[in-house]
Formats: sequence, C-alpha cells, structure tokens
Amino acid sequence: MHDAFVAELARPSEPWRAAIHVDMDHFGSINRGYNWQAADKVLAEVAHLLGSMRSPRAFLARVGGDKFLMLLLESVDAAAERAENIRSLVANLFANRFEGLTCSVSVVEAATLGDTLTVLRELNVRAKAKRNYVASP
Repeated sequence: MHDAFVAELARPSEPWRAAIHVDMDHFGSINRGYNWQAADKVLAEVAHLLGSMRSPRAFLARVGGDKFLMLLLESVDAAAERAENIRSLVANLFANRFEGLTCSVSVVEAATLGDTLTVLRELNVRAKAKRNYVASP
C-alpha cells in the first residue's frame, strides 16, 4: 500500500468524502503483445488523463501495476459521475490503438481506511467481472 495514500486517507483536517479506484482491463495483453515501453506509455497516458480530471484538492496515486486511486472531497454521487467520465475517456483514448484496453472503475464513500479498502476491493471484483464498467454501492 502506498504510504502517501494511507496518510491522506487518515488526514483529520478535511476528511475525504469519496474514493475512485481505476483498474485497467486487459493491461497484461499490452505487456505480452507489445513491450514494456508501450505498457509504460499507456500508464503515463492514463495517469495524465486522471490528473487532468481530478479536482484541484483531490489526491491521486498509482497504487498497483495498472491501478490508480483518487480521493475526493466531493460527494459519492459527484464521484460516480466523474468515474463514468473516466471510464468513457479511457476507452476512447485507446480505442484505435489497443483493442479492448478499457478500465473498470469503483466508487465508494471514503470512511475509515479498513472499511474503504474492503468496499473498494469488493466493488473492484464486481467491476472487473463486467469489464469497462463503473461499480458503486
């Protein structure tokens, strides 16, 4: 787990209200079918896209090989709209270059660290089962 993420989630001065987890679909096929340079370029493009879509006071981190997490001060409903925009834009970004490269996105109310991570994991399983999907409670 990324230490900065843990510190941000526990920040008491202004609590996070929502969390968005982005998990790239079929990312392994980029590594296998192209090369690691292409995979790195994909990750850089996704990180740039997510950075451009976050609100100024949001926290964004890469939390795994092809996984990103955004913590937001906005409501879960607003975060769900943002998540759908992320899903759509990622699918369009790679549509002509890497067939099937989309993302699954989970949205949850940010609560305690343990609760937030548990719910995000459960939603990620649901989103990944469908691929190119946004899951929220």
